[in-house]
Amino acid sequence: MPLYTPIPWSTAGVWKIEESEKALLAHFTDTAKYETYISRFANENRRLEWLATRVLLKSMLGEEVDIEYDADGAPGIAGSNIYVSLSHTRGYAAAAISRHGPTGIDIEYRSGRVLRIRSRFLHPDEEAFIDPLNEADHALVCWCAKEAMFKKNGKGGADFWNNFRLYPFPLKERGLIEGFCTSDSGQGLIRLHYLVNKYFVMTCCLDSSVVA
Repeated sequence: MPLYTPIPWSTAGVWKIEESEKALLAHFTDTAKYETYISRFANENRRLEWLATRVLLKSMLGEEVDIEYDADGAPGIAGSNIYVSLSHTRGYAAAAISRHGPTGIDIEYRSGRVLRIRSRFLHPDEEAFIDPLNEADHALVCWCAKEAMFKKNGKGGADFWNNFRLYPFPLKERGLIEGFCTSDSGQGLIRLHYLVNKYFVMTCCLDSSVVA
């Protein structure tokens, strides 16, 4: 379906995946090219997610674009100075675009599974501000925020526990998060928006976020 609304920031979008492969392919002029791409994936859901991110970008940019990946696996738009970040989860695809620098987005369906790995990504300072009445959602927002920061800042020498720290923030339906990055590829303050609804949690780095 079209862009999911409401989106509290203008450079991010979500596609709810309800279509078949054939219906998603129909959005493109050269369907054979995209059929070749998705033939690499044995899993049907993975093919749908791959197609949905491209359809979403076309909707956001008003034109078809080719996505290429760098040595770290980060996506980019071929022949363009527009930065892009992609994410997907059960039934949804998400994308963020920026003309000012690298960006990051992450989307995850709501569940309590994140609590099983909380010690791997939540520093004790972050554990201290997790809402005990909404542990799963609050921890999931933190996970998504660090995923988005990771995508924005590159993958060199960074881990979620040591190199990406979040300042305290209250859990709401939507809000602002500030975090600090100290990785080999850069350091500085990163600001993100987050959204929590009945289906998923999503975070996206703000265009004005600068890592120097």
